[in-house]
Amino acid sequence: MNATPTSRTAVPLGRVAGAAALALLLAGQTQVSAQPADSAIQIAGIDHGSLMVRDGVAAPARMVHGGGPGRALPAWSPDGERIAFVQATDRQVGLADLVVVSATGVELSRVTIEPAGSGVAYAGMRAIEALRWVADDRIAVRGSINPSQSQYYVFDVTTRRAVADFIDDRSAAAFSPDGVHVVAHTGGPHFAHAQQRAMRLELDGQTLAAGASGEHADILAAPRWSNDGRAFAWVVDHRATGRVTLAVWRSGEIHEWPLLLSAGQSAELRWSGARIVITVLDGDRTRPTGQVWVVDPRDGSTVTTTAAAAPPDPLAPARTLRDRLLAQARAQGLREADAWCRSCGLEALVRGTE
Repeated sequence: MNATPTSRTAVPLGRVAGAAALALLLAGQTQVSAQPADSAIQIAGIDHGSLMVRDGVAAPARMVHGGGPGRALPAWSPDGERIAFVQATDRQVGLADLVVVSATGVELSRVTIEPAGSGVAYAGMRAIEALRWVADDRIAVRGSINPSQSQYYVFDVTTRRAVADFIDDRSAAAFSPDGVHVVAHTGGPHFAHAQQRAMRLELDGQTLAAGASGEHADILAAPRWSNDGRAFAWVVDHRATGRVTLAVWRSGEIHEWPLLLSAGQSAELRWSGARIVITVLDGDRTRPTGQVWVVDPRDGSTVTTTAAAAPPDPLAPARTLRDRLLAQARAQGLREADAWCRSCGLEALVRGTE
């Protein structure tokens, strides 16, 4: 149970002011504008093989990288000054290249993902499915192995080296806000029967029992880090006993608090300051039922409430804004678009703290 993050080399945040603004935002002390000026918005996308950038939702497209096949998954950096994307390469060389360019199209970094003959820990990534900046200079690349398992590589774009390589049995790894630590799922491989799975979490490669007793269990709500990066929480279904608990890892110890949920139900979890908000989902695991739990992880005290009365989510306006911008981008012919806007909360979504 006593696990601490492993001592990997941390890449310090390059912009102290940006980090401070992000902390204020996540603490609910910064207003998120859902109606920013068009000039504050940047959208990147793929158009006929070219990486394109649009400054403002109505501005003409400006090509920032020449045309060519196999470009995909553009992703803005948290500072809005760089764009990462993947580009197909010769399969005798590697699976693909991870490329980082400036917003004006100058190539800054390139590294091959799964280079041939490199002796990577896992050789099973079939296709790259997502890019995600987890820090100012770190990018997580997620690729599919099978319908439920993914392989992750984390690259330091400054040193152009992979700093992490692991498999997640649910394709839902959770990175700490600084991008240094990661919680991944294990114990539930795709080929295993549901009753044989004993889902576990790994913190930086060290296994944590899903429940205090370590019995067969399932994870009803994927782990989420607190905004200060000092704790993470998840919801556990203890199948053998029918109990459902909220588990919280902090300072190397796991504490569990009972939740009055039915075994097999699904839920979503988020942090609101020091409290944890758990939203119960319907049987399809897609829509909220209206039942919400608010838990103080310090003593396990729980309040049942409704979505309307739950503590506000400071990033909700940013998510709404992002959805609107990406819908506009698709209508304008950009595929796989990503949006960024300073002071609109989108830099927090880009960093993955949601």
